[in-house]
This record gives sequence, structure tokens and C-alpha cells, in this order.
Amino acid sequence: MLLLPLLLVALIYAPGFWGYWLGDDLTNLHHYFRWAEEGRLWSDSYARFFQGISAEGSAYRPLSILSLSANYAVAGSHYAGWYASNYLVHLGNTLMVALLVLRLAAHQRMEGRVAAVLAALAFGLAPTLAEGVYWLSARADGWVTLLTLTALYGWIGPADAQRPRSWMPVWAALCLLLALSFKESAAVYPLQLALLALVWPGRLGPSRWVALALAFALLLLFFWWRAHLFGHAFWVYATPGAEQAPVDWLRRLGLAIGSIPSWWMALTQGALWLSLLYLLALLAAVILLLVAPGRQRVRWLALALFAASGGMVLATILNLGSFLAHGEGGRLSYGPIAWAAVGLGVLLLHPLQAQPRVPLRIAKVLTLAAVLAGGALLTLELAQVRRAQQGLAALVAALPTYVQQHPGYTLLLVPETDGQAVILRNGQGAVALPPLQAEGLLDRVLPTLPSDIEQRHLRLAGGMGTRFIEGRFQHLAGEEVARLYDPAEPRWPDRYACWSQRERRILALPAPDPADAAAWVAQLRAALPGCAIDSP
Repeated sequence: MLLLPLLLVALIYAPGFWGYWLGDDLTNLHHYFRWAEEGRLWSDSYARFFQGISAEGSAYRPLSILSLSANYAVAGSHYAGWYASNYLVHLGNTLMVALLVLRLAAHQRMEGRVAAVLAALAFGLAPTLAEGVYWLSARADGWVTLLTLTALYGWIGPADAQRPRSWMPVWAALCLLLALSFKESAAVYPLQLALLALVWPGRLGPSRWVALALAFALLLLFFWWRAHLFGHAFWVYATPGAEQAPVDWLRRLGLAIGSIPSWWMALTQGALWLSLLYLLALLAAVILLLVAPGRQRVRWLALALFAASGGMVLATILNLGSFLAHGEGGRLSYGPIAWAAVGLGVLLLHPLQAQPRVPLRIAKVLTLAAVLAGGALLTLELAQVRRAQQGLAALVAALPTYVQQHPGYTLLLVPETDGQAVILRNGQGAVALPPLQAEGLLDRVLPTLPSDIEQRHLRLAGGMGTRFIEGRFQHLAGEEVARLYDPAEPRWPDRYACWSQRERRILALPAPDPADAAAWVAQLRAALPGCAIDSP
């Protein structure tokens, strides 16, 4: 029976092997290409164990970096080889959800096969977490979930274990240590485990108590290490050592909650009826099972798992402040949905050698309806993502031909998003650099996001265009970027153009007069709708 959810999830995500890089993936690919070219792929990866990802932030994720380095070493610049890692981790998490429900069913002396299948499908086909699979740079959420669920599986242990499990606390601690090295969101796990320990049916036993104590000890050690590296233990997107401004947490929470409806509608392509069926069917199934009589054996255990999921959600929205209106950010729901799916599976358990009662039967039908609606929403989402990926691939392929046919220097307006997919962001220049290009093209074309237009005028007036043309950059990081801001004689673009994702071609634009900065910016902004580029 467990093959069913694995097969369905594997099939629906299989077309992703023909996908393409998105957003931060392009920058990461360029960095790993450069590290490998200069013979420092592993040394630079090793260095990330003793520093943050960048000087501008306090993200400590050394195993995420190592994972991407290993992908480059194995697969080079072939997207399918990178995607395979995310794909297998997602299948692993789907399997772990099912195995956890089965193990908890064994401890409760209840039947759990159908519950495990439905829980695994509810997780594996959930539409929000797809970003954690197709976006390669977002793989940390999948790994954290896999490692913490594996630690939980070991903590629970077999229902009829006869011998002391002295190995288990060490195994669970190792899983947590690895998870913390992938992403700081794993810091919630000890609190989640404590919630489960509070409602555990029966004696915890020495090994579970030791594992719980080790989890909190590792958490304190992790916070100490972050404070040592960055000057503060908690902030992730803050400059290391910088003093943090006070935050109105209630207002932040209100803004985040208020942003969810528009975020959800963008993520699901505005499919209102499917969305309502998905959300209401899940909600109705959970409420029905919680209030149904005779569910005491599983109710508190499920509530603890839902609370563990809700704690992750709360930590996420307080950190974010709000959800982006175009639908990005679904990957952050990866862990919470996994824990909630296990909770749903626990609620769907029923006594051995007994027929399910009417409320349980209705709840199973509602859950199945939610799974089908979620799978339909996921299919729509992945189809839009593939269109976005194909459009970006077309842009990368079009650039060499364009620069051959159009002499001079071109400012090229490019979109940041296509639907809910971020196609270009911080390092948009990577579309014109190796390994995506045979040689660097930044001396011929300057990719520019709508949000960068004002800054582009200022930088070009300061000589950035001259630096690009003279530098003929094959790499763009660190010292190369710093050189771009050295004063030089201004060199304004000879041509202006935009990339149309809709038409998948580069469109020529009239050249604005750079003498008037406001008019220059306004003319380029006015051209965005004709290129089907959203302006922030």
C-alpha cells in the first residue's frame, strides 16, 4: 500500500527532470562553476562550516552549501542531476510520513495502513510545498524535514522493543545536528519533541529522556555558535554584529496573516473552487475526527503534532513579516505540512479487528477529496512553473544570437517573476555568464530588473557601463562586483530592449535620454507592460 503514494508523487513530479534553473539557482550554479574551475570547490565548501553564507546576512547553512557543491561535482551544469536530489528527498519525506503513522499506530495497537497512505498523499501532493522540490536552492527545507522526521522515527522506536535502545539518543542527536547544519529552522525540533513527550501514551523510558535532553543541549550549543559567528543568536537576515531595531511582533503577526489570502490565490493560480474544496475538506475532516466520540486514544497525540506544526508556522510568519503577493514562499510550509500530515494520519487510525465508525468513514472520504483537490492544484502550479522555466531557458539561449546581431551595449529589462516562480533576482547577471553561456556577455548586455531601474541610471552615470565593457567579466562575485563601483567615464547603452516571457523573444525599445534621470526612468517603466513585465 505504501507504494501507492510514492508512485503518485513520483509521477506528478517526474516532468521536473526536464526543468530549468530558477532565481538563486543561477547565481549558485555560477559560483560552483567558478570554485570548480579554480580548484577550490571543496575548500570553499569546507570554509562555510566556520562562517555564514555571506557577509550581508546571518544564515549559517554549511550542509546546504556542501550539498550543492556535491551536486556540481556529480552533475556539472545539468539541471536534471541537481533536481534528482530534491526529488529523492521529497519521496523520502513522503515515505517517512507514512512510516511514522504506522509506527504510532503500532504503539496505539490500532490499524494504520489506510491512514498512513492518506497522510502520505496529503503531504506528498500538498500544493504549497512544491517550491521546496522544483527550486534547487530551496532544498534545505526538504533536508531538515527528512532529518527531523528520521530522528522522530528513532525516538518513537518499535512498539515491542525488548532491549534498551542505547544507540537511539546518539542517532537522534546526529540527525538533529545535520538538520541544524542545513537550516536554522531545525531549531524548533526540540520543542516539537517536548510537545510529543508531554502526551506520550505510557512511560517515556530512559532512552527517550536522554534523546530529549540531548536535543535541547544541541539547541543551546547551536545558538551559542550563531552568537559567536554573528553577534546574535536568532536573526537570520541581519548583518552580522549589527544592532537590531525593536520589532512590533503583534503588528508583524497581523501583517503576515493579512497577506495570506492574496499569497494563496497567486500560488494556486486563482483556482477558487479547487482551493475551497481542498481547504474545507481538510478542515472538516480534522474537526470531525477531533470531536467524534471514542477518539481519546489518538486525540491528544494528534493535537500535539498539530501544535508542533503550528509552532513552525508561527516562527516562520514572525520571521517573514508577510507573504509575497505573487505566491513565492511555499517552500517554508514544507516542515509544518509534514508534521500536520502525521497528525492527520494519527486521527485516521482505528481499533484493530473493528470496522471504522461512521465519522471516521466520512473523514476518510473528505481526506481523499482534499488529496484529489490538492493534487489538481499542484498539477496547475507545476505546469506554470515549467512554463516559467522554459521561458528562462529560452532567454539564456537567445542572448548569444542577440549580441551577435546587435552591435554595441544593450540594457535588457528582464522579469523577476513569472506567476509564483522567481525566475531572476539578486544575480540576474548569471544568465549572461558561464556555465550558462560559453563566455561572459556582460560587456554586451546588462540584464536589469524593474526594481533596479532607478539604481541603474545612478550606476551608469558613475561609469558602471564602462567597467562592464572594459572588464569583459567571466566571473561576477566579490572583488569583481566591488570594481564595478569605481568611478569611470559614463558609457550609456547603445540599445534598450526587454525580454518578453509571453512571446519568448527580445523586443527592442526606444532609447530614453539619459540627461534627464526622471524621464529616463519613467520611459523604461512605461515600457514594462508592453513586455508583460510586472513592476514592483
